[in-house]
Amino acid sequence: MSDIKRVYSQPNASSLKEGEEVVYLGRSKPLARYRKEGGQVWVSYMTTNGDLFAEKDFNVQGTISQGGTGGGSGKPVVKGGLVETTAGGLGASYDAAVTMNTLTDANDIRSRVTAGLASDGDVNRTVATTKGGTGQNLGSSTGVIKVSSGTVSAGALVNADVDDSASIAASKLTGVTTPSSTDTLTNKTYDAEGTGNSISNIANSNIKAGAAIATSKMSGAATDITSHGLATSATTDTTNASNIGSGVLPTAQHSAHVTDNLNASGLVSGRAIGDAVQTAILYNGDAKEARTSLATDDHTITNSNVWEQDDTTEIIKISFDYLHNSNNRGLKLSCLLRTGNPSYEARVKLSVYPNTVSGSFTSGSLPDTSSSAIASVVLATDKQYFDSTHTSSILGLTTGSGSGEVADGTLYKVTIGLYNENSGTTSYLSAPTVTVFGSSS
Repeated sequence: MSDIKRVYSQPNASSLKEGEEVVYLGRSKPLARYRKEGGQVWVSYMTTNGDLFAEKDFNVQGTISQGGTGGGSGKPVVKGGLVETTAGGLGASYDAAVTMNTLTDANDIRSRVTAGLASDGDVNRTVATTKGGTGQNLGSSTGVIKVSSGTVSAGALVNADVDDSASIAASKLTGVTTPSSTDTLTNKTYDAEGTGNSISNIANSNIKAGAAIATSKMSGAATDITSHGLATSATTDTTNASNIGSGVLPTAQHSAHVTDNLNASGLVSGRAIGDAVQTAILYNGDAKEARTSLATDDHTITNSNVWEQDDTTEIIKISFDYLHNSNNRGLKLSCLLRTGNPSYEARVKLSVYPNTVSGSFTSGSLPDTSSSAIASVVLATDKQYFDSTHTSSILGLTTGSGSGEVADGTLYKVTIGLYNENSGTTSYLSAPTVTVFGSSS
């Protein structure tokens, strides 16, 4: 047999070889001897004082005696066997009722037991609070048990019984209003302006038809209300002329430009038509300006006068003054215009210059000026005949002080110049008319 060696880890079937023996001292256990035999591990414990150590069940098939005499007076615990009378047991098996004889009063056992029993053996007795009881006879009481200053009682739970720090969850409460509960309030007054109070999510359906809310309490346009009951005339902005389709407009609603110059009979007495239409013809006797006869030097102005020009640069034919009013939006030039060759355009130009500009504005001359025109517009045609419809164009004027703008109440110089796209082709102009248009009021 090989030597028995000591190991320092718990032996088991995997760590031991067949027939191998080792000793092992476990924590809180005596020294043990281990042997692997037949694939199983066998163990026996050794002690230094002769005590026996059983890690699990302790099976005894004979008699257990104390002191080695067999008449011990101890209280052995035996599982699976009988305790002999000599060992303090009955030495027999009993499954019937046991008769209790009168107890002696040794160590006050009898008096202590009978104190808790009625004459008929009933154990319904009051247990003192010092013994874990209530100290009260609560046989006829109902409710919850409450303890107050060491006194126990039973009864209904009232508000005073709940401590302020109890923090009872709202889900445990019934019959009361909580932040998360849905309740119907009856005969209650709610102060909407109270500190921390507010009312929200009030919809139209929440307001009764007979609420009769004063209009002073509402904001926004009355026309936003579907059933406002107002006539169309009451909801129409009559300050916008485009909203007025019929009816008689009171005189007070007309522009001063209308009421100062027109009445029921027409033009107000003393008003000159020149205030509305400004036309002037200036000429210096040049052979190519208005005349009644090409063969003579007759410059009498008639409806048949025709201006001719074959230059490619503008030559002034007409010049006149124009007083601008902020209500005027522009000048309109209408005329009869034709060219001597349909391959080249006849052109007439309407221009507005400052009245203080230096230069020549003589009929039949170039617009010899010290600055460019404030605004201009050009009419052109390639027709070789005077059409029955006047050629016309509008020169828009903007009131202001910026570039390309004209000032209210200021006098300006207006010119009409004639030229052709080709220097060898003659342009013809007749019946020019300049009209002020577009009062903005």
